[in-house]
Amino acid sequence: MVYGRTKNNYLIMNCVIIDDEPYAQALIQEHVSAITDVCVKGVFSNPQKALDYVKNNDIQIVFLDINMPEINGMKLAKSIPERTRIIFTTAYAKYAVESYSVNALDYILKPISFEQVDGAIQKARTYFDVKTQLDETESKYIYVKSEYKQVKIYFDEILYIQNIKDYVRFYLNNGTKIMSLMSLKSLESMLPDIFIKVHRSFIINRDRIDEISSTKLKISKYEIPVSERYRKEVKSLIKNE
Repeated sequence: MVYGRTKNNYLIMNCVIIDDEPYAQALIQEHVSAITDVCVKGVFSNPQKALDYVKNNDIQIVFLDINMPEINGMKLAKSIPERTRIIFTTAYAKYAVESYSVNALDYILKPISFEQVDGAIQKARTYFDVKTQLDETESKYIYVKSEYKQVKIYFDEILYIQNIKDYVRFYLNNGTKIMSLMSLKSLESMLPDIFIKVHRSFIINRDRIDEISSTKLKISKYEIPVSERYRKEVKSLIKNE
């Protein structure tokens, strides 16, 4: 997929807003319209019409409310194409954990501020920059934004990756730790097969595993928890090495 670019060389991302509240629609649209590399292509109160539009158009981001009368936004999210990233917008914090199960970039609580929208767009920008880079080449590395710089990271140098609030931290075999504003969920789909998820907050390089037990892994000097959800898969992968 090829996107246009702004004068600052940012990818231009198309988005739609799905919310049954007119005030919320207007506020999100106002905030998004102030960001130069995002274009609002549609505002919908009808979830089914919105879903049809997203499936038939080049849409990178969906701002999606959760509590809607016709369909729950979390359920709708499961029908949104994988190529499109979701930013949930809701007044309820209770759905935050469940948002990990779909392709969500961020989770914004109402009332929505410009700073929240801007931060979510930054995550989307990072995701699509990296994805475009990987789509264009069978690279052995990626560039990630860290402290206003693009840092080159070779896949085989990564020990593991940890989710820390709105950031991910890369632990490298030379002892370096690199922080980047992006979600672990979005990064997961861009990594090669040597990386596996072992916990909601951890992705590891399976080639770097030194020890494994029922509840944790050891990689170099680090101990990484293995949650019950991923335990069977992890043991199976190691057994098949």
